[in-house]
Amino acid sequence: MARALLILALLGAAAAAELSATCASAGAKGCAAALAGEEDAGLGLLQQNAAKAADAKALAGHQDQAQAHAKVVVKMHKHRQDPNSTAAIWSQITGAIEIDQIQAAIANATNSTTIARLQEQLTAMQAQFPSAKELQAQFSVQWANLTAAVDMQSLQAQIDAATLTGNASLKELQAQFATLSAQMPDINMTNIEGKAADYYQDLIESGAPLPDLDNLTAQASALADQVSGMASNVASQASDMASSALGSVTDAISGFWR
Repeated sequence: MARALLILALLGAAAAAELSATCASAGAKGCAAALAGEEDAGLGLLQQNAAKAADAKALAGHQDQAQAHAKVVVKMHKHRQDPNSTAAIWSQITGAIEIDQIQAAIANATNSTTIARLQEQLTAMQAQFPSAKELQAQFSVQWANLTAAVDMQSLQAQIDAATLTGNASLKELQAQFATLSAQMPDINMTNIEGKAADYYQDLIESGAPLPDLDNLTAQASALADQVSGMASNVASQASDMASSALGSVTDAISGFWR
């Protein structure tokens, strides 16, 4: 920088000497013309330097954006290969669907005690899954399919619990599960969870306002246990609604979510 200033100073001195000689030989008019020429030249140099500085700033901005995007891509690639990320995303989807089903159960309930209990569960779930509404909006096309898959998982979890405890509802639960399984013989839960996770990460990359995957992975284990417990409390209402909806989504599940 100091060297550049020195060079500019020398050039300025040389120009001044040349201008002095011009003024001495050309008179007042020639001197004025020379001064005007020098001013124009100086203004042009300033404009060129300003343009170069703007170009350099724009280039630096583009480089920063490219680096930031590259970091996001690398991060997403890491998460796509991490089974914990898939589990964390599925936990979010499950929680959002449970919220949706609890809200439907409240709308259909007539007993004040039941409504109060469901409202308490809803408040707790909404606190744990604050992005549930946005998640449902982003997955709106696949929501019925995802709901059916979550219902299948919920029934299976209830069957497992009833088997361990010898609960009298075991046969009824098994009958419901058999009915759902017959309607969706080709359903593959591993594929459904994987496709949902991939789509979620696509949404993140595109800038959708959804929770960061690092935060989701850290919360997934604790949330999964709480969601499972709350899901069983609304199972009777949710399973009735799911049974009526499954017929219309069976074909779709046999396609994209297989």
